[in-house]
Amino acid sequence: MTRDPRYDILFEPVRIGPVTAKNRFYQVPHCGGMGFNWPQSDARMREMKAEGGWAVVCTEDTSIHPSSDYSPSPQARLWDGYDVRCLALMIDAVHRHDALAGVELTHNGVGRFTSPDTMAGQIRRGVLDLIGAARPSIADPFLPRKIEQGRAEEIRECIGCNICVSGQETATPMRCTQNPTMGEEWRRGWHPENIAPKGSDDSVLIVGAGPAGLEAARGLGQRGYRVALAEATTGLGGRVSWESGLPGLASWARVRDWRVGRIREMANVEVYLDSDLTPGDVLEFGFEHVIVATGARWRKDGVGVTNTAPIPGSDTANVFTPEDIVVGAMVPGPVVLFDDDNFYLGGVMAERLRRAGRAVTLVTTAPCVSSWSVNTMEQHRIQARLIELGVDLVTSHNLSVVGDAGSTQRHLRSLTVRRIPQAVFAAFTGNSFRASTIGNRLLSFATSLSSRTIASASSSTVLAASQARRNTSETATRACFLVNGATSISAAMALAA
Repeated sequence: MTRDPRYDILFEPVRIGPVTAKNRFYQVPHCGGMGFNWPQSDARMREMKAEGGWAVVCTEDTSIHPSSDYSPSPQARLWDGYDVRCLALMIDAVHRHDALAGVELTHNGVGRFTSPDTMAGQIRRGVLDLIGAARPSIADPFLPRKIEQGRAEEIRECIGCNICVSGQETATPMRCTQNPTMGEEWRRGWHPENIAPKGSDDSVLIVGAGPAGLEAARGLGQRGYRVALAEATTGLGGRVSWESGLPGLASWARVRDWRVGRIREMANVEVYLDSDLTPGDVLEFGFEHVIVATGARWRKDGVGVTNTAPIPGSDTANVFTPEDIVVGAMVPGPVVLFDDDNFYLGGVMAERLRRAGRAVTLVTTAPCVSSWSVNTMEQHRIQARLIELGVDLVTSHNLSVVGDAGSTQRHLRSLTVRRIPQAVFAAFTGNSFRASTIGNRLLSFATSLSSRTIASASSSTVLAASQARRNTSETATRACFLVNGATSISAAMALAA
């Protein structure tokens, strides 16, 4: 494919002092959660940007003297000769792809460009000379290359979830919702575009077409396997389809749309909607490999981080889960939201219900609402918005009783009691994995049959799909992978036999 001439301006060389950038794509300095502790991982991650066509690839913020140290937050360093050798790994890697390497010594501002038309328009109007991007280069390190080769429709657009920056805040290598290879380029040898071709003519059945199932189908389809993707409902995308309809989360639909777009281009991947399978159905089909990606549903009994046993009264008809609400359950006000998950969903659901005219009280076990979103730099905005909307915020409280006359909350530290009159309740606590139901039944049923074996590659929460147990008998071997979004690519990579 040839490049669209509308984007020629993006590939003009730009003189920067004594050097020349081969095009206008400039990966601005961004954190990676790796810093001087993981120099090989950081070098390989940034090399992927250069390979993907970025003309300039920069480090993260770099400390130049012990007096500027801010450990334990990960950072690059230039204190001595050892640090120079560590950064040289990244510089040499970037130079291998005819790109320039930069070091951040100051703070840089940047936008989040995902549209080639917007990029080209900014250059033509004289607003910008270079297209500076951090998060788009994380979601798709090959963004420039795809535009250059006339494949703009294949760009994995950043969804703005900021899970990448949480690596910096938690001192762990970064991750990306859209690009599951991010942070694993060196340690696991993963590449965002290239996957090893199939190692056999085996067929694969994937049960569940949420984000994990779609990613597994896309990866296995790209490898050349014959794949059947079965979805119990009439639509693809799972939880991301309804979550993207919540306030501020519309761009999250890109997680679904990009994968559906790639799958539709693959003749070896067949999609079956409205196909609710039983373990017996799965085994009867005779696929050599089965991936169970049926996801999870929110609990309504209050069991989660704080409570290890159901909250009394949580089994009544006036208690709902997030799924109940988004599919149209009648939820009259006032509403009490109990959030023991403490990431984004409690806050956005409170906003949705408040904008629908309900009186809303958000009860959280954390000292502030949506507390984990401190790591994605959103907490202060979430709390400010809820206050502006008139949501009553009750922090550091646990829900102890739900009854017809209302609920009782107990402060987690002072043990003082607070009561809220009769209301409808919604719980955001823990997840109950569907995979643990169908998967365990499937495994139990299969292992009782002498002619076939199903091996569990991982549980729904363990990154161990690539370590699937192999059956060495002469009978037909079948591997069952229980996956979520984090393990789907491991499952796709594991089928090497």
